[in-house]
Amino acid sequence: MTVKFVRSFFIVLSVICGYYLGDLFPGFGQQGPFIGMALGLIGSALLIIFEIKLKQVSLRNLSAAVFGLFFGFFMAWILTLIARIIPMDEI
Repeated sequence: MTVKFVRSFFIVLSVICGYYLGDLFPGFGQQGPFIGMALGLIGSALLIIFEIKLKQVSLRNLSAAVFGLFFGFFMAWILTLIARIIPMDEI
């Protein structure tokens, strides 16, 4: 019951924020707030679906994937530092 209430509240807040953000962009004219509302509704629905699907993922696999992602970023950073040391003058 509480989870459904929180999800519903999140959808309502996303639609309200989308309305006000859509009103900030004058390029859409009068339909800007309604486009923002639609994008807020779609975005919140996608996040809720992602959250529901994430419950089926094991914590061990998720933590291994996150560790691998950070390790990959670290190695790319190290290789970038090494590549900056190599002189690349025009011949």
